[in-house]
Amino acid sequence: MELEIYDDHGPRSLPSDQDPAFWPEVSKVIDEQLPFYKDKLKLWWLVHRILFWYPWCGAIEVNYLTELLEHYSHVISEDERWRLYKGLTEPRRGHADGSWDQIVVPVYPRSLIDNAIVYVSPWSLKCAHHIMKAEQFSGRDLRSYDHVVEIGGGLGDLARYCRDIEYTGSYTIFDLPSSLKLSRAYLEGLDVEFTSDVPQWKPNTLVIATWSLSEVPPGNRPEICEALKGSDWFVIFQAYVFGYNNVDFFLRQFGGLTNTRPVFAPIPFHQFQGGSSYLFAKGR
Repeated sequence: MELEIYDDHGPRSLPSDQDPAFWPEVSKVIDEQLPFYKDKLKLWWLVHRILFWYPWCGAIEVNYLTELLEHYSHVISEDERWRLYKGLTEPRRGHADGSWDQIVVPVYPRSLIDNAIVYVSPWSLKCAHHIMKAEQFSGRDLRSYDHVVEIGGGLGDLARYCRDIEYTGSYTIFDLPSSLKLSRAYLEGLDVEFTSDVPQWKPNTLVIATWSLSEVPPGNRPEICEALKGSDWFVIFQAYVFGYNNVDFFLRQFGGLTNTRPVFAPIPFHQFQGGSSYLFAKGR
């Protein structure tokens, strides 16, 4: 089934996100339309359609925010609270023509900063929640890693979030060449490396792959996993996408390919594509 999309240039259609042709078609659209949307990326219909973003849908954001505020209630240092406040705030980057005002929602998180308003978005909540869970699973502050490799950086919001919370190590986005054009445009001016070649392992690396490694064709996954063997891994994967059985891959193959013993936890409030799960694996 195809979903029809309308933008300033007339109707467009994309394959269903269960169709392996989805990403090749997205790549074509990026190449065609990025010059027009470069200065207003968060107004681009494509950014709203693909899984780089989803509209406010209520339950998911409420769960993100509830868990974040509970986490923040245990943060004692005022400096630490302000650091997290900066990351949680939706930036003006990528916005134009009033889109920031249309997407943000004011939150009054007394567990974070007294009497402060945080203007959050689905992007900023999702990124903050991802890093909170990665730190909880690893038992480490993100800033203790020398290197972060993100597989499938999407628009680039997670990299933006990490820089805003003062992560100063190297940050590399590994993605399709066309998708890198998008994240390069969004992250212009930030210290982020971009590559479409499989990154090689470096000591003290965290690999982050949120709904991305699970969308890589299964035949290409072993090369990626083995190249980054020895890293810590924080992965979110959906059970089924593009006809791929991700449950079988991550439960039965991933540990052997990465020489790890992964732990898993379901995400109860993500039910699309057969449900999603966290995976954390510590490098050895």
